[in-house]
Amino acid sequence: MRLRAGLDTLLGLLPGGGALIGTALSLYIVWEGRRMGVDRQTVQRMLGNVAIEAVVGLVPLAGDLFDTVFKADLRNIALIEAALAGRLGGQ
Repeated sequence: MRLRAGLDTLLGLLPGGGALIGTALSLYIVWEGRRMGVDRQTVQRMLGNVAIEAVVGLVPLAGDLFDTVFKADLRNIALIEAALAGRLGGQ
């Protein structure tokens, strides 16, 4: 399995507010999904992904490693795509 570190992982390494910036960017993805018409249940799942990553991200180093594996942003983008595909496919 090949692991790649994304922007969220790198931001988490910054002292101070790096993890907060990463969480804000993750919440922007959730906001965009809602703006595109994703259903409430999907938005709740997306917020859960962000919350898990934010809470675990508070743990120094272990949180950064978790960010590299969990990838809440990629999970949330996949949820948006699936929700929109389901909506379009059901018409």
